[in-house]
Amino acid sequence: MIKLPNMSSKSKIKKQENDSAAIIQKAIDVLKIEAEGILNLVDRIDDNFSEMIEQICGSSGRLIIAGIGKSGIVGRKIVATLNE
Repeated sequence: MIKLPNMSSKSKIKKQENDSAAIIQKAIDVLKIEAEGILNLVDRIDDNFSEMIEQICGSSGRLIIAGIGKSGIVGRKIVATLNE
């Protein structure tokens, strides 16, 4: 059995503060990356996007969304959104 050294109350608090700061910084970094990714999509929205939306909204019957793996997960989320 491995024994870990006892941490004083002060060092435990310091470690929690460091962990908390690291978690907050990681969350900020992730959000900045995601925001940059979304902003990069702005240039890709064109007439094709508008045409697709018009076709979906003007259609009757069913819309089939398919995917395998991660794209399948995204497809299920799109379906859930459209069903709301």
